[in-house]
Amino acid sequence: MNLSLIIPVYNRPDELRELLQSLSAQTDPDFEVVVVEDGSTRSSADVVALFGGAVAKGNLSAEGGAEADGTQDCNGGKAADGKMAEAPLQLKYIVKPNSGPGLSRNEGAAAAAGDWLVFLDSDCIVPPGYVAAVKAGIARTGCEVFGGPDRAGEDFSPMQKAVSYSMTSFFTTGGIRGGGEKMEKFHPRSFNMGISRKAFEAVGGFSGMRYGEDIDLSIRLIQSGYKTVLLKDAWVCHKRRTDMRAFFRQVYHSGKARIALEKRHPHSLKAVHTLPALFTFGSFILLAGALTCLLFAFAAWLSPDAAAPLTSTAADSSLVSTGSSAAVASTIDSAASTIDSAASTIDSAASATPSVVSWLTASAACLCPLLLYALLIFFDSLFRNGLRVALLSVGTSFIQLWGYGCGFLRALLFK
Repeated sequence: MNLSLIIPVYNRPDELRELLQSLSAQTDPDFEVVVVEDGSTRSSADVVALFGGAVAKGNLSAEGGAEADGTQDCNGGKAADGKMAEAPLQLKYIVKPNSGPGLSRNEGAAAAAGDWLVFLDSDCIVPPGYVAAVKAGIARTGCEVFGGPDRAGEDFSPMQKAVSYSMTSFFTTGGIRGGGEKMEKFHPRSFNMGISRKAFEAVGGFSGMRYGEDIDLSIRLIQSGYKTVLLKDAWVCHKRRTDMRAFFRQVYHSGKARIALEKRHPHSLKAVHTLPALFTFGSFILLAGALTCLLFAFAAWLSPDAAAPLTSTAADSSLVSTGSSAAVASTIDSAASTIDSAASTIDSAASATPSVVSWLTASAACLCPLLLYALLIFFDSLFRNGLRVALLSVGTSFIQLWGYGCGFLRALLFK
């Protein structure tokens, strides 16, 4: 079994270096790597050269080997002494104009020598036993297509761990994407996906879709009858986006891609795929309801019945400031009037309070479902990741669902 690991890269030389370092630390070094530079403005040529790759346009390769040992963790290819390993790899480096990840993977597949094509994203890191787990899984299952799960590495930043949580948790879209718990039939994703060359060429490889091209390929493979499995032992650490804005854009495009996939593959859209959109629409209704109730509460607090006595009192108090002798006498009378006005104010406030409280209660009721969901995410992530990541996970989970839902609704309504 000959494996070719194909990695498209666009402006991510630092992340590519971490991935290549982890590949150089594999317990089974019998594989080749094909890096496809997809029209980057930040070249990865220097990084490729560190691992023995030929730096030039075209399909050039350099031979080498790698031996490493260590714990089964995504450690960026660190050796036992903690230093970064940069052992040579059987590496081919292709430089091409930008065309998107799908077509770049096709070009890498054409240059690859293996009878199995394994696709990895450049922002992944693999544990030392990844290649061995892939080969064992293929032999054990007799599959022709596989996908592997992803997780956060121990050395990931809190934000990276929070984003990873929101993309893999059963309480967000982890159940839709597939993994341990599944809400739908498993479709391998290109961040960690393997296909026999025979199956890949039979269905024509990746399409030219910018987003959702991996699901499109998975659907065609499954429809063609190729055995597709999830290899849980062939996992990777996936860094993903590191700020909220970039993460929102990523999941927004994923939501739009789901509608595009339905156009290509009618009936591929399942009820479960609408959940993020329903959550987004429901969140909008609840937030709008909460804001409306707050406005009504504010209006009730400023009702004319409660405000009028205060105006009368202010007018009467101006008599004292005149300093005249007659005003002193009339002040005694106005004092009695002020007391009466104060009593009236208390009565008005008392009558207005139930209305204000009712509107505030209604506003809180609108927010309760979102608050309960936030608490669910918080405590689940707290149990898994700790306090800081748990707090960030609340934000990334809402961004993940709202971003996907907005993209989905945008494509659905304006397709």
